[in-house]
Amino acid sequence: MKRHLVNFHIPKSAGSALRANLAASFASAELPERYVLGVEPGNGVDHFEGLTQRFAAEFPKIFDQSDRMISGHFRYRDVADIIAPQRGRVSLITFLRDPIWRTLSDYYYSISAKHDDAEAFNAMYPTFDHYMSNPGEMNKMCSFLCLEESDSAQKILQQVFRDFDFVGVTENFTDDLLFIANSVRRSVESEKRENENRNKDVMLQAYDKYAPKLKNVLKNDYILFDGILEQRGLKKRS
Repeated sequence: MKRHLVNFHIPKSAGSALRANLAASFASAELPERYVLGVEPGNGVDHFEGLTQRFAAEFPKIFDQSDRMISGHFRYRDVADIIAPQRGRVSLITFLRDPIWRTLSDYYYSISAKHDDAEAFNAMYPTFDHYMSNPGEMNKMCSFLCLEESDSAQKILQQVFRDFDFVGVTENFTDDLLFIANSVRRSVESEKRENENRNKDVMLQAYDKYAPKLKNVLKNDYILFDGILEQRGLKKRS
């Protein structure tokens, strides 16, 4: 892989842990904790529009050092044109996660005190059934990685095969983190975990209750996830 990385951080797919580990591993006296450039949305505009504006401003900075990564919750379709002129100089990476567990983790994190907008989120989605019934909150992996919102899951999978240099899997995080670090000639001395969900017992109960329905609701994300597992030779989760 190239030593300038662009990480598409799909919510609750180990993106925060990736950032924390690489930031710690690459920190130096000259560049303390700034190996990773995090992108947050700008104020006063639509969330994703703000992310795109901030990405456009921050992206050139990754070339200031011999190796550096930019990471954030931006969508591929929003920033692909910004990346295109420098595509030969960067590697695109992302992490996927079993869609049911990713969706449950996303919901229970969003209603927790750790989330800045938990009160508003709870008002919008008072129960998981309300959350699950909103198409905009489902199949986020496909939504973040598609070039067109109307693209089929199979088309998104083929485009990810074509455009992305590495697609990690959260369930294989330790090995995938080491692969990325080794690819840019660094090492990880002590693995960090960030933003782990503390509602694991509740999530297990929700899994038992909602998994049969979610497998159908999240069928597009499963096409993407299972396709990556097959391509990488990793076992599917039962």
